Amino acid sequence: MNWRFVVRALRHRNYRLFYGGQGISLIGTWMTRVATGWLVYRLTHSAFLLGLVSFSGQIPILVLGPMAGVWVDRWDRHRVLVVTQVLSMLSASQLPRLRQLVHPIYERIGIVPELATGIHAASVLQEPPED
Repeated sequence: MNWRFVVRALRHRNYRLFYGGQGISLIGTWMTRVATGWLVYRLTHSAFLLGLVSFSGQIPILVLGPMAGVWVDRWDRHRVLVVTQVLSMLSASQLPRLRQLVHPIYERIGIVPELATGIHAASVLQEPPED
């Protein structure tokens, strides 16, 4: 790899902002995935439910992945990135609230796969514009 091309790209302010923002976003996505699994296992001690939540996060990739590139090419890339980041943030912000709900535990766990699906659906649509 020729490092001159990397340094040349980092000279541009917009690329530095994009690169830094994507780094922070990726770390946030990892943290959300770990926190989701940790929350489910901590509340239920069930390997089955942990697997179910992890699988539900992969469903958007299987369903939306093949079509996401076609859809995103028809929309404004900047707007797609902003909307997907906001959707991911809103979905992830609901995780701490699950711990505070007073509903029975399995009602709380029923919400987690929906949040995982929402977070991953946003990330599926976010990947094509990044390329």
